[in-house]
Amino acid sequence: MYLVHVHLRRTSDAAVPTDLRNSLSSLAQPAEHVEHVVVHTDRSDLLVLGLYVTAPSLESAERTARALVLRALGLRPPLLDAEIVSCGVPLVAPFYDLLLSDGAGERYVPLQDQDRSER
Repeated sequence: MYLVHVHLRRTSDAAVPTDLRNSLSSLAQPAEHVEHVVVHTDRSDLLVLGLYVTAPSLESAERTARALVLRALGLRPPLLDAEIVSCGVPLVAPFYDLLLSDGAGERYVPLQDQDRSER
């Protein structure tokens, strides 16, 4: 399962529908395997949709998420007045840093271009 973030720029001042999460979920086709939708409204002009998609690959999950959101934006009237800014699986850097550490904060693998004396 992949968590895909779709970043949207709102194109009007209309309120974000309170049922946006449920509306997006209901637009998903069973074959798309969209398991859960989360809506984040941190700023008035930006919106982040988190779509949990079960897919055989990261690329497939991103394609599914983009298609679902484009379908929602293409409704008449649109589910939301917005445009896609980006769509992708976020990098979870702390997780990968943990994999590269010994648990005490020391890194097994030095940072790129890190002088060995800095370790």
